Amino acid sequence: MSWKDDLPACFDENWALAETPEHERMLRTTTINARGENVRFSEFEKEIVYYLYRCKAHPGGFISHVNEQIARAELYW
Repeated sequence: MSWKDDLPACFDENWALAETPEHERMLRTTTINARGENVRFSEFEKEIVYYLYRCKAHPGGFISHVNEQIARAELYW
């Protein structure tokens, strides 16, 4: 299973990244796995954006929501 397959498990039902301890643990594991595959943060970021786009997360404020999630992901990278 790839880190890309694990990425959705890092979000809660409101498409917020690592909002609960369970999601936070999953994000830590996913980032470790991605870095272990020599993934750059830009690719990780791209997958977050693509996931949120596919889920139609926050259609009224998509850009700001994505920016918040990317900033949060950077803290764990």
